[in-house]
Amino acid sequence: NEARALFDELGCVLDAARIDVRLAEGSTDPLVAARLAAVVDLARRQGARVLAMEAEAARRGSGADDALSVTTLGSFGVSRDGVLVPNTAWQSKKARDLFKMLVVLDGRPLPREQAIDRLWGDDSASSSKLSVALATLRAVLDPHKQFDPDHFVQADGESIRCNPDAINSDLRRFLTLAQSALRAQRTTPGPAATELLSIAESAYTGEVLESDPYTDWFVNARESARSAYLSVAQRLATVRLRDGSPDDAIRLWLRVLEHEPYDESAHLALVSTLVAVGRHGDARRRYQHYSERMHELDLEPRAFPTP
Repeated sequence: NEARALFDELGCVLDAARIDVRLAEGSTDPLVAARLAAVVDLARRQGARVLAMEAEAARRGSGADDALSVTTLGSFGVSRDGVLVPNTAWQSKKARDLFKMLVVLDGRPLPREQAIDRLWGDDSASSSKLSVALATLRAVLDPHKQFDPDHFVQADGESIRCNPDAINSDLRRFLTLAQSALRAQRTTPGPAATELLSIAESAYTGEVLESDPYTDWFVNARESARSAYLSVAQRLATVRLRDGSPDDAIRLWLRVLEHEPYDESAHLALVSTLVAVGRHGDARRRYQHYSERMHELDLEPRAFPTP
C-alpha cells in the first residue's frame, strides 16, 4: 500500500497499476474487479502487454465471468464467449424485453406479476406466456445447456432475477468504475485517480437502452447512470483544465451538455475555458446558447465570464 501511494504521488501510472494487480490477489470485491478491468484497459492503451495479461488473469480469478456479456449502454446486445447473439436468435421480443428488465435490475428480483403487467398488461393467459418467455431467454443464453437452468436467470414462484455473478454487464462495470474513480479522486487525487476517471468516462458509451427511449421501466437506471457520468465528466474536465489540457476539458464540457443541456455550471465553465484559450467567437456563441437555455427555464443568465 505504501508503494502504491508513492507510485501514485510520482505519477508512475503503470507501476501503480502493477501494485493494483498484486493487491487484488484473492479478492472477490466487485470494486477490485472493476479496478482490474481499468488496469487492463490502461495497459492495453500503453502497450504493456504483459501487465494486461496479468491483470486479465487476476480479474478472472476475482470472480469475473465473461461467458455471457451484456451491453445496455447505448444499443442492447448479448455476447456468448465473445460472439454477438443475433436478434433473430431471440424468436420473441417479449423474451428479450424480459431479459433487459432483469439485467437493468442487476440481481434485484422482478416480481412475476410486475413482469406480466409490463409485458402483456391484463391478460389471463399471461402466466403461461411468462413461463414460455423465460424458457426462451434461457435457451438463448445457454443454447447448448452447459449450465444449470438457474445459472444465468433464477426463478421461483414469486419472482425472477438474473445472476449478476454469471453476467458481465457494462452498466454494472461503468457504475462501479465511476464510484471507484470518484472515491479515488476525493481521497488520493493524483495521476492514477485521474486515469481511473478517464477510463470511467470512456466506459459510458451511451444512455441506458437508447433503443427504448419511451419505456418507463428503464428510467431509474438511465437517470442513475447519467448522473454518475455527469459527476465523472465534470470532475475530469476540472482536472484536465488544471493540468493544462483545455482542449480535453472543452470536449468534456460539451459532452456533459449533450446529456444535460440545462446545466448552468457546465455552460459557464465551457465559456470560461473557450475565453481562456482565445476562442472568443466560440465563447460568445456558447454564451448565447447558454442564455437561450436559461430563458427557456425563465431564469436570468449570469454575466459573461471574465478570464
